[in-house]
Amino acid sequence: MLGGYAGKILDVDLETGELKDKMPDEEILRRYIGGKGLGLKLIYDEFRDDMQPFDPDNLLVFSTGPATGARVPTSGVSMCLRVNLRLQGQSGAGTQEGNGDLT
Repeated sequence: MLGGYAGKILDVDLETGELKDKMPDEEILRRYIGGKGLGLKLIYDEFRDDMQPFDPDNLLVFSTGPATGARVPTSGVSMCLRVNLRLQGQSGAGTQEGNGDLT
């Protein structure tokens, strides 16, 4: 496993409460570095053209990057990503800094 990542993705079904561990491919982790890159890749792979904003299959991704927990600048950033193309025509991402400020 590529250093810095926890080694798995937790998939939570909010309708049923089912939890599944997914093992990310190391090549994906190398190509899509960071919380935003990996999160957008996960959304891209699962998104369908006919998906509606509140479709149960639509994703809400919380992710961190490989430097999370290290004492380097921006290592405390986590991402929350979602796609809402039908309502706003755009995707969005918010970041959470280690100091608790939402930007």
